[in-house]
Amino acid sequence: MVFFIGPLGFVVLSTLGFVEIGYHTLAPLATVLFYVAVVWGLYMMAHSLGEAAGIHLPLGKPLMPMKQS
Repeated sequence: MVFFIGPLGFVVLSTLGFVEIGYHTLAPLATVLFYVAVVWGLYMMAHSLGEAAGIHLPLGKPLMPMKQS
């Protein structure tokens, strides 16, 4: 999923370029894609900072281990 940001950036910049040259119907799509890119970038930044600091969120893992029965 790390390599998703490259194609997403291309699509965001392309739609923004089309809006600038006069295709104003693409403005809502460009806005939504821009916000998706910002949120994705912030997530990736938080993830990499967590990796560097050794902090991991327990997503997909049990918070309390259960006894084997």
